[in-house]
Amino acid sequence: LVRRLDFAMLIDVEGGVLFQPVVRYRPSADWQVDLYATVVENLSSTKYDTIMETVDFNDEVFARITWFF
Repeated sequence: LVRRLDFAMLIDVEGGVLFQPVVRYRPSADWQVDLYATVVENLSSTKYDTIMETVDFNDEVFARITWFF
């Protein structure tokens, strides 16, 4: 696989959602580049009633470059 798109989702029963899409690019057998995004949202109408609300500020994007030897 040269390109691949994955995602993970965690849903709190009180309305919190953590969504993490991943884009993987493997241009050769020796290299792989991964790009991650983490998005945390509170879908509930009231504040501080979900477990996701404690990390709601933690939206992020990060990359990983891997060399296989």
